[in-house]
Amino acid sequence: MILAAMNGFDLILVGLLVLVTAFLLRRTFVRGRQSRRRDVLKEVQDDFREAERSAARSVERLEVRLYDYGREIEGQVQTRMAMLDRLVVEAEQEAGRLKQLLADSTGPQPDADDTTAGHPAHGPADVSDAHRSMIVHLADAGYSREQIANLASRPIGLIQSVLDEERPGRAA
Repeated sequence: MILAAMNGFDLILVGLLVLVTAFLLRRTFVRGRQSRRRDVLKEVQDDFREAERSAARSVERLEVRLYDYGREIEGQVQTRMAMLDRLVVEAEQEAGRLKQLLADSTGPQPDADDTTAGHPAHGPADVSDAHRSMIVHLADAGYSREQIANLASRPIGLIQSVLDEERPGRAA
C-alpha cells in the first residue's frame, strides 16, 4: 500500500536507499569479521622485521659509502706521497748541484794558521764570477750572510762586500 501510493521517482529513491543501507551494513559486517580474524601480534612482528631490514639496508648503504670515501682518501694520500717523493728527489738534485757549484767555485782550502777563523783572507775582487753568482743566488733564496759564509767557507765581511757590489741598494 505504501508502495502503491508512491510515484516512480520516489520508488527509485527508496530502492537506492535500501541498496546503500545494505551495502553499508555488509561492509561493516565484513570489516568486523576481518578485525576479529586479524593477528595483531603477527602484524607488529612484521612491522619490526621490516624496520630491522630497513635499518640493515641503511647500514649497508653507509658501509658502501664509507668504503668508497676511504678509497678516495687513500688515492689522494698516495698521490700526495708521490708528489712529495718527486719533490724530495728534485730537492736532492738541486742540493747536489749547489754543492757541486760550491765545490767548483771554492779556491784552495785555508791554511791552519789563518787568523780569520777558517776563512781565507780574500777581498771581494778575489771571488770568481761563479762564486759571486752562487752567493747572490743563495741570498735570493733566503739564506743569511752567516749561512752563506759557512757554505762558501768565506768570511762574513767578504760575503757582505760581494752582496753590496752585486746588489746595490738591497739589504742581505
